[in-house]
Amino acid sequence: MTDALQTIADQTAALRTVLEAKRQRYWRLLLMGAPMSFAFICAIAATKTDHGVFPWSAVLLLTLVVVTIGFQIANGIYRAATKKALLGGIAEALGLEYQKNGVFPVRDMERHKIIPPHDTFRIEDGFQGVIGGVPVAFEEIILSDHVRHDRADGKRETREEMVFWGLAIRIDIGTTLGAPTVALPR
Repeated sequence: MTDALQTIADQTAALRTVLEAKRQRYWRLLLMGAPMSFAFICAIAATKTDHGVFPWSAVLLLTLVVVTIGFQIANGIYRAATKKALLGGIAEALGLEYQKNGVFPVRDMERHKIIPPHDTFRIEDGFQGVIGGVPVAFEEIILSDHVRHDRADGKRETREEMVFWGLAIRIDIGTTLGAPTVALPR
């Protein structure tokens, strides 16, 4: 393994242990929350039922909905916290700075004419720092275009279509280029 990869593996080993312990706490919370939700919903249903037939199917359905929503919320919180901690740890191991929402605006790239035309953009997971004495910044970008389509029933609809999804890299080369930059694959 290269030195950088070994550094990342070493520095994130403790982090992985902490994140696994947190995942297990979320799982235990869910396992305790499901029967508690069922009991709470049964109690509410019992107070609303006047010596009639107990609504088991409604109780079970409502419990399933509550547990599913609870799982989605806990899962989202855990994933966001894990992603931030893991990517932050990797950035620190490499001597970089991590920003959840990117490190430079897409508008900075538009004037270079190297990205396709788009209506909307989303930036995620930016890193910046100095690598080998050269200032570098990179981030994941997703560019989308709104396209109008004719449906089979004759109505028109607008759909968002992805035109680019990839990594944008900004490297300081120490000089200003006087013409648009063209990037070509090999």
